[in-house]
Amino acid sequence: VLAGINNQVPVNLHYELLLGIADKQGALTSPEEFIASAERYGFMTLVDRWVVREAFSWISSLVDAQKVVPSLSINLSGGSVTDDSFMDYLFEQISEYGVGTSRICFEITETGTISNLVKAADFVRAFRNIGCKFSIDDFGTGLASHNYLRELPVDYVKIDGSFITQIHKNRNDYAIARSINDLAHFLGQETIAESVENEEIITKLSEIGVDYLQGWGVGRPKVLTEVAKDLSSIEK
Repeated sequence: VLAGINNQVPVNLHYELLLGIADKQGALTSPEEFIASAERYGFMTLVDRWVVREAFSWISSLVDAQKVVPSLSINLSGGSVTDDSFMDYLFEQISEYGVGTSRICFEITETGTISNLVKAADFVRAFRNIGCKFSIDDFGTGLASHNYLRELPVDYVKIDGSFITQIHKNRNDYAIARSINDLAHFLGQETIAESVENEEIITKLSEIGVDYLQGWGVGRPKVLTEVAKDLSSIEK
């Protein structure tokens, strides 16, 4: 879940959709190995297709249950945002499920794997034109990060957690996070700090002026069935 800088949950709840792999006992484990294999063998676009369809199906189930639909961030790999067939698929799914695009934010991950920045920018514009929002994930760790920030017309910049976890102890991390935040604001984008774990970190991020917080200090991960139970019903 995403929270405002004063640890206040926004009026509209905002969740990031994360993958988990069920082990033989049914417990959820990290999908890191699975994702690495999918990336290695060129299957991430297929994974993204599955995630999009499952996400839209879940939103549809909330509408059927007359629940308030939260904003939802969905991660897309660098390869998907330059794939014409994926763009067509995404338009088809939005139309088929009738999801409210104003509730959808796509997070572009693995920016370093984007082979055609012009095509990626066209992808972002196409879906922003119908109401979707976009964010750049893990900003600050790649050598070309600033070029992506300049060229991709995104709404949010997520400051990588490696600059956040020790921000209350490390002056260098504080300076880097502040510079990313200032640059994003200059370009008209809002900022999200990842890996926010305690009040000391929140205090430092408040000083910097970061817009939103994400991490275990704000909200623990939940499976979608639990999230659905927590959502308010629409007043009749």
